[in-house]
Amino acid sequence: MTRVSVVIPCHNDGPYLEEALASVAAQTHADREVIVVDDRSDDPATLAVFQVLRVRGVRIVPSRGPGPAAARNTGIAIATGVYILPLDADDLIEPEYMAMAASVLDAEPDVGVCFCDVRMFGLRTGVWRFSSQDVASILLGDTIITSASMFRKRDWEAIGGFDESLLHGFEDFSFWLSLLERGHRVHHIPEAFLRYRIKRRSRSARLFIEGREQDAALAVFNAHRDLYARHVEAFFMAYRRLHEERAQRECLLAWRVAAPLLRLEWKARQMVKRLLGRA
Repeated sequence: MTRVSVVIPCHNDGPYLEEALASVAAQTHADREVIVVDDRSDDPATLAVFQVLRVRGVRIVPSRGPGPAAARNTGIAIATGVYILPLDADDLIEPEYMAMAASVLDAEPDVGVCFCDVRMFGLRTGVWRFSSQDVASILLGDTIITSASMFRKRDWEAIGGFDESLLHGFEDFSFWLSLLERGHRVHHIPEAFLRYRIKRRSRSARLFIEGREQDAALAVFNAHRDLYARHVEAFFMAYRRLHEERAQRECLLAWRVAAPLLRLEWKARQMVKRLLGRA
């Protein structure tokens, strides 16, 4: 079996880390290694978990810089696997995921990244399912390649790793776009093999709450302008659909407001006719 390196950045997520490690240990793919990267944690509970794990022999290394991109790059740089699978410290993977993703990369050299559907748990439950893997659907956000997706280390090296300047988010999205720019395909496994924890004050939630989502998205756009330009027609059509949907909603809202008034006017006219003896 091809060796897989699981890289787990952890920033103050110690209370969840052992669950993530247990999900890796349960994988049916035997040839694997795990590298935990301490992403500048300062939470005493997390630091205590690190100490316990070191005693157990878990490899924990300090990140070379701030942010998830630097943490991932730190772990991948020392990884010995042919394939890389990043995993957030608060998420879990199902036992079959690693073996199935590795088998896809083994069989299809032109596939640059293999990802799966997502099962949410925690504060929210449900399943994200994705049916399309074309570039336009990824650019538009209709298909989401999660951070826990498998790729080749040699492609990471060719790209230059995750963009460490993207401190506020979307660094994984930018990396997937870099793979697409190099002509790679993406492969979707139609099973919810990633269990994604929904919690308060997650990094994704803070991105929106703090109003940084637009800046982060614009930074990715600027880094991949040519790729977006090649699919400008898809964006134009998406804009047209949104415009039409908004017009329909406004028309429906106007009718819902106007209809009761029209009925009231009709009733008033009937009442006047009756009073005048014309009904």
